[in-house]
Amino acid sequence: MNLVSQAQVRVPSAEKGIEITAAGKTYTFLPVFRILYNERDPAMALKPAGIKNVEYNVLTWKVSDSSRADFVQKKIGAAMAGDGFDDRILRRPDEWRTANIFNAGISKLLKANATRRQGDTVFFSFPTDELQAYVVTSAKPFPILHFSFKPAKDGFYSVGYEGAPRFTLSDVMEIWQPLIWQERRIPDAAYLTPAFMTPVPTTMVYDGKSTLGVLAAPEHLPFQPLPMLPNSRFGISVRNEQGRLQPQLYAPIPGGYGSKMKQETRSGFQCSWLPNPGILHILTNLSRSRSSVSGITAATISPRSIPSSIT
Repeated sequence: MNLVSQAQVRVPSAEKGIEITAAGKTYTFLPVFRILYNERDPAMALKPAGIKNVEYNVLTWKVSDSSRADFVQKKIGAAMAGDGFDDRILRRPDEWRTANIFNAGISKLLKANATRRQGDTVFFSFPTDELQAYVVTSAKPFPILHFSFKPAKDGFYSVGYEGAPRFTLSDVMEIWQPLIWQERRIPDAAYLTPAFMTPVPTTMVYDGKSTLGVLAAPEHLPFQPLPMLPNSRFGISVRNEQGRLQPQLYAPIPGGYGSKMKQETRSGFQCSWLPNPGILHILTNLSRSRSSVSGITAATISPRSIPSSIT
């Protein structure tokens, strides 16, 4: 399949974002980012989430404000041990923590207030020069977003892209956030999946016509003999601050690899905007394209019957 021929790109304005038409429907990707800041290391750690009928660890961070300490760790019994479990984390004394990415630091939302087009590239301007971003609209098979950040002071930072299309549950037929949320099993909070736990580095939403995602570029998921949380360069999420379903990407992870930044030192990231016609066959299509992520082989998430309610 020629994915490029399936989508048309239009750039009306900074306020209206980039319009991409796929499968006869137009989707808008906005130049909207969130900056998360911590003066001190927020001590990210995987903790048992207490999800019903599932033994699963989610990413958490320390917080100093009790109103943001929304994570309640599952009670750990003596039988929980072995490969994949770290007693230093599982049995650490109670402390204020959050598993909600929006509570993982002091938050600032940045929206572009102007655009400038040069050839196939659209440059975004922001109220502050901390953030720079541009998108290459002719990139194949999907437009590529580049963004970079230069902090005004030292600290621990994360930059989240939050401009992908967002949906209510009633508008969605199927979602994907590794490793356990799929079909209509929706996360009960804004959990962030770190890179080392991502079979394909994006969350996805299928609305009945197209699959939407924000895909990290291959260089941010290099070959590693042992992918782990400490060397994960980004995280992905599907539930936004308002509880809607929206592919999101945060790089670096708060308190993670590359998050400790020096004043006036710029670091960058790039990702692709995915408006792929059809249901979640995205893995097969990506593996056949030049933008496929190293180490991902051809695979398909096949369409399945969609349950009528969240399980």
